[in-house]
Amino acid sequence: MLQGTPIFKEAKAFKQILYEFAMVASTKVSLTKSKDFFFNIDISIQRILSKILGFQRDLLPSKYLGIPLTNKPLSKEIWESVTNKLKEKVSECTSRYLYLARRLILTKVVLQTIPIYMLSTLLTPTGVIQ
Repeated sequence: MLQGTPIFKEAKAFKQILYEFAMVASTKVSLTKSKDFFFNIDISIQRILSKILGFQRDLLPSKYLGIPLTNKPLSKEIWESVTNKLKEKVSECTSRYLYLARRLILTKVVLQTIPIYMLSTLLTPTGVIQ
């Protein structure tokens, strides 16, 4: 049957490596949080691979660490939560009760850290950058 083919051997090896890494790192693989995504693979093969790995199959669009995963370009609306969070944090940092130098430092930190993860992983529309 298909079980002896290279893709299934690789899946079993990947699972073994994952569990050995977890053991060495003193952590645990969270199967409830782990998902696998397949593209152009027969459904029967997807099922077998998911069973081997113990992960849930998922479809796009989805989210990973708060970042939307999709096979389409992200619209400006998806970035609204990030820009709204930035505006909220900047307004907190510009409180008149803080010295100017502290306000400046806090504002820089907020502007650099909140969007950096999304900006480093996704193609950002020009309108969002502006």
